[in-house]
Amino acid sequence: MVIDFTKIKSGQDFEDLCADLLEVEGFKVRHSGVGPDRGRDIIAEKDFSYGVGNPERFIWLIQCKHKNKGSVDRSDVRDYIKDIPKHGADGYFLITDTHLATTVEEDLTNVDKSNDFRFKARYWDKRTLENKLNQHQWILEKYGLGEPKKVAHEKRKWYEFNPYKLLDSYNENDKEYFFGRDEDVTELLELVYRYDLVVLFGESGTGKTSVLNAGLTPKLRDNNFLIAYVRCLDDPVTRLRKEVIGRLGALETKSKIDLDVLSATKNLAEFIRELQTLLEQRDTKMVVVIDQFEEAFTRAGERDRLQLAEGITELTSTLMSKGRLVFLFSIREDYLGNLWDWSYENKIGEAWNNTYHLRRLSDKEALEAITKPAEMAGVEYKKDLRDKILQDLKRIGDNEIYPPYLQIVCSTIFDEIRRSYNDKIAVDSATIKFKEATKKDEK
Repeated sequence: MVIDFTKIKSGQDFEDLCADLLEVEGFKVRHSGVGPDRGRDIIAEKDFSYGVGNPERFIWLIQCKHKNKGSVDRSDVRDYIKDIPKHGADGYFLITDTHLATTVEEDLTNVDKSNDFRFKARYWDKRTLENKLNQHQWILEKYGLGEPKKVAHEKRKWYEFNPYKLLDSYNENDKEYFFGRDEDVTELLELVYRYDLVVLFGESGTGKTSVLNAGLTPKLRDNNFLIAYVRCLDDPVTRLRKEVIGRLGALETKSKIDLDVLSATKNLAEFIRELQTLLEQRDTKMVVVIDQFEEAFTRAGERDRLQLAEGITELTSTLMSKGRLVFLFSIREDYLGNLWDWSYENKIGEAWNNTYHLRRLSDKEALEAITKPAEMAGVEYKKDLRDKILQDLKRIGDNEIYPPYLQIVCSTIFDEIRRSYNDKIAVDSATIKFKEATKKDEK
């Protein structure tokens, strides 16, 4: 859905929206004084894992830039980058509801990739921000952004974007560039149709979130399921309730009384009982996805874990919701022991009956993930380049193909292709201008 950001009334509201989004994306957010652009500074912390070794804690200085017209240029970001050391931050993170000037995008990319710089730089531009917000209906509703903006769709040119994700996950709006997981998506869809509780597990970095958002979610929508997606974090029950109510509230057939009854429930078991009734009355199907469920054991409290257990027991013990309400947990493979202990203590056998193991990519799957996104963008790799990428990925992955390595390699290669093309355009344009100026001088 294209979001009309002009509905946001002030820069303060935009900062609050960004803070809410950062929190559901797993950041710990705090405010610190007034920034160079007269808005509040936002400091956000998050542990990043690269699939090997222990997670690394990063502290980001966040700039939220709300602009109804024009792009973000160098003057908008210069002072913020200078302020990174003052806040004890490791990097600068720009979030904006517009696009970045080419010079700014290049500057941030160079800061992030160069070994000459101590700090890191990241950004979410308008498209990235839209993609992330569209996964959290309650945030859109909170800031009055629920109605889509009607605009003519214009396909971007291949040299204007990168179809690979580097270390980011794919989301639903990236589905046309998501390849290599068709078999996994088909298997998961079958499990959703057969069971009330499904557990997806795999090692860190295998792409569980991408499979859920860019692979399974579009298939579920095609089959008339509502999807409520939440990141577990430290308060999964509250997030789950908000997201489910937000999804139901967006239906044209919504009934305020029904939603009030749902909101008034005292615990998750009661909430699920009322939800089952509503879905039955409306002849509606829903899948509730709780991603990164390992956080139920690392961040959430005992009370949340108990409520989740009672809710799942309610879900699986009744015939009312069969085929209408499904819970899907996604969890890292190294936390299966915690899941086992939790399910055993709370007598939730369903948590082990219906699991799916997401593995690293096969050669065939990897070849699709390498070539198809580029082809969709209008670029075709020659066979020798495809083979070289595949061989190198297997070499550095102990004869297996690890998805993050594939994304890093392909994203870097595609950026180099884009840069070469844009440099050629710039040179051609400069040459034309020089020739025109020379002709004028001759006259």
